[in-house]
Amino acid sequence: MRLLIGLLIFLNIALFAQEKDKEPVKEVTFKSLISFELPLEISQFAEKEQLPELKKVIPKKIKLLDGKKVKIKGFMVPVTYDKKHNVTAFLFAPDRNSCCYGKIPNLNGFIFSRSATGVKYNKDTLIEVTGRLSTIPRYYEKEECVLIYKMTVDSVKTLEVKGYKGFDF
Repeated sequence: MRLLIGLLIFLNIALFAQEKDKEPVKEVTFKSLISFELPLEISQFAEKEQLPELKKVIPKKIKLLDGKKVKIKGFMVPVTYDKKHNVTAFLFAPDRNSCCYGKIPNLNGFIFSRSATGVKYNKDTLIEVTGRLSTIPRYYEKEECVLIYKMTVDSVKTLEVKGYKGFDF
């Protein structure tokens, strides 16, 4: 009897995991993520105490993406690597210039992304990232900062683009 109950529990867990894998992936653009203005004093950096103010300016359509599986196109700016030189954390941004050498993006202009397994560094290459997106501003202890967007990465796909002239993501 215990064996039968254990088997039923295992099957329920396996079916739930399978249903979660079948979750539809919503295509999102950076254009929609940056479509709202931030107050000047918290446009590029916010303190933990400013979270209530920041949460007020996030549009409902953005908040509805919280926890959803999405795919989005953009560029990778590596933050951390593993011992095999795979990128484990990166800023995901709409253009190549979103780094310390280009224009510093506003808080709604990048997604802090983490990969448990690490991904190949795609320098100056358009990529499509699929993963679970957080869109509610939070203070993250591990990163020691306030972020609007954070993603747990499932996959990274390199996109081949002929005649690249820039994109409106």
